Parts: sequence; structure tokens; C-alpha cells
Amino acid sequence: MIATFFTRRNTAYLLVAMAVALSTVSAETQHHIRARPVEDNLKEKLANKKPSKVNRSLKSKASKSSKEKKKDKLQTTFSVGFNDDYEVMSGWIKIEMDKDDDMDIEYMIDNGPESCSDCYFAIMDESDCDDAGGADTLYSSSEDDDTENPWSEGGDGAVSTTSSGDGAGSILGVNSGHDFDDHHCKVVVVIGHEPESSSDSWSKSSKSSKRQLKSHKSSEDDDLNILLCGVLHKPGKTDDC
Repeated sequence: MIATFFTRRNTAYLLVAMAVALSTVSAETQHHIRARPVEDNLKEKLANKKPSKVNRSLKSKASKSSKEKKKDKLQTTFSVGFNDDYEVMSGWIKIEMDKDDDMDIEYMIDNGPESCSDCYFAIMDESDCDDAGGADTLYSSSEDDDTENPWSEGGDGAVSTTSSGDGAGSILGVNSGHDFDDHHCKVVVVIGHEPESSSDSWSKSSKSSKRQLKSHKSSEDDDLNILLCGVLHKPGKTDDC
């Protein structure tokens, strides 16, 4: 009888335990089933979420700031042997122009006049180096602007060389009164005096009519000559001119 009692009691406990286990599994299963649609809905909302207006605004401002800093560029490599007195003289010039038409100039000169203190760059209103000597400089001023011509001796385009005839540097904030399109495909020259020992300079040769600086001539400075010449073009766009 006692054994039967314990058997019935153990059976009862076993039935209760099974009921509790089934209840727990059912609850977890129901929770999982209920949670799945919520997770799916959340993923769908995240996938369809649009960028906020603040992010678009910041992107727009960054793009605008980048455009404002952009500068137009021109450059050229000078032709070697342009002047008989400086047959191995060479160099290059790079120009960046901002929205106010101010130019930052970077340059390099090799084998030029020694210790030149009166050499200078000039951008000419001409597109062919052979005709540069008779052209006017690309410069204009208005009544409200009394800026002096930068393409003149002692002007903003002045450069100097070492005792070996080399020179390199930067010239900032040069303004000629003309915009980027006016300078594109125009001739830029390096101007200086002929060597003192020269007996066959451009100014004395039959070729001088084209390469002597007609627009820079004066009774005091009658030996100014074009030492180097090149045509300004956009980087990598030499065929545009």
C-alpha cells in the first residue's frame, strides 16, 4: 500500500513537471512568433529610412565650399633657344587664378641672365611667340582701379636669378585687369637685358623686328628683349591653343 502511494505521488509530480515544461516552451515559442514580425518591421523601416535634412544640408555646404576654393589653372614650358644670346635657357611657369582674377604664379628658370634683378614676366595680347615682340601687354585698368601694369620692369611680375642664372619662386596676388578666358592661349614671356658682351643680340640682328620688345622700348632701356616665350594653356590641354 505504501509503495502504491509513493508511485502515485511520483506520477503526480512527474505530470506537474511536464505541464510546467510544456507551458514554458509554449510561452517562449509564442514570444518568438510574436517578436519576429516586430524585427521584420524594424528592418523594413531602417531600409526605407531617408537621409535627414541636416545631413543633406551639410553635404551641400561642403560641396559649395569646395567649389569656392577651386582655381583655374594655366601653364607652359618655355621654348629652349628662343633667344640667340641664351640658347640653353629654359624654364616653366604655372598660374592659378581665383574668382577675383588674382593670379598666383609659380616659376622656374635655368641658364638665364646671371644675377638678373630687372627681369620680369609679361603676358602679351598675342597668341604667337613670333609676333610677341610687337604686341601690347595684356593689361587694363579702370577709373576705380589705379593698379599699375604688373607686366613691366619693377612691376608685380618681377623675377630675379642667381649668379648662375637660375631662378625659382612664387608671386602671389597679381592682377592684370583681365579674367581667365582672356589669358588662355596668350603668350607669356620672360623679359631681360641683353648680355653686355653680346655682339649679336636680337636688337642688332635682322630678326629683331619680331622679338625685340616694341611696346617696352624707351630711350633709356633700348636693349630689353624677350629671353623666353611660351603659350599659356590649361594643364594637359596643349592642343586647345
